[in-house]
Amino acid sequence: MKYASIKVSPVFGCKVTSVDVSSLKKIKGFYQVVTLDNAVAVIANGFWLVKQALNKVVIEFEKHDAQNIYKKGIFEQLKHDLNQAELNDDFEIDFEIGVIPDQKTISNDQF
Repeated sequence: MKYASIKVSPVFGCKVTSVDVSSLKKIKGFYQVVTLDNAVAVIANGFWLVKQALNKVVIEFEKHDAQNIYKKGIFEQLKHDLNQAELNDDFEIDFEIGVIPDQKTISNDQF
């Protein structure tokens, strides 16, 4: 039975730029590497073998600004933007409840 394992670009929309499969030539049971626009699939004779083979493939994807954005940075930017909106008196902020831009405040009975 053949198994496949896939590695997809870590950033949406980025394509595969290079694939080095030279380390797979000596693996018994390795079958094929399939390169797609934004992913690489390895096919082999066993589940564990295909997982190990995919880990040995060196894959490079296009670089993108979005790959340097992390959860902490997103929340820091959100907090900064909300604080700026409060300073500009755009709306009141209650971090416990949330914000609806069209309203000044939110009550619990709206949920």
